[in-house]
Amino acid sequence: AGSIDVTSALAWMRQELPGAEGVGELLRFFVHWTQRSPWYVSVLLKRAKELMPLQQQRRVNHAVLFQAAWDVLGSANGALHQWCAGQLQRLSQQKHGPLSRQALIHIAGGARTLQEIGRRCGQIRQTSHALHLLASNDAVERKGTCWLIRDQVLACWVNAVSAPMEQGMAASQARFNDALNDGA
Repeated sequence: AGSIDVTSALAWMRQELPGAEGVGELLRFFVHWTQRSPWYVSVLLKRAKELMPLQQQRRVNHAVLFQAAWDVLGSANGALHQWCAGQLQRLSQQKHGPLSRQALIHIAGGARTLQEIGRRCGQIRQTSHALHLLASNDAVERKGTCWLIRDQVLACWVNAVSAPMEQGMAASQARFNDALNDGA
């Protein structure tokens, strides 16, 4: 997938977004949050540029950037939302897939150890198989005894969008913004 260096990513964003110097720290956060992925950055930039005239803004601001992030990741029609949903759907169709999906939600919600993830899933014995499936699909990684979601964008989506939907709640922009702010 590759990544771009922070300086290049920030220069690209400043070039594309009028007034970007006024939101430099937020742009830096988004570069790190997207893990310097050119695709993630380009999708976010494209939506921010579309929103500025819609919101009658001549310069990018915090509200435009947070709305752009919601539109591409939180909204069901967003490109990153569709990508994340596809990743989970693909995992769910494999052996131990439904348990892997639960494990991913619990990791996004703060569970880190095999025992804690297994306890929250209610299936301690099978959880190691689910985690192996997630790891073999590069969704999670193990650092010592802790399991972490590799992709921060996917982690945010799982925590703020997918998990509430699994619990029968609607995804909300406020919850999404809180998840973003937790990462900031």
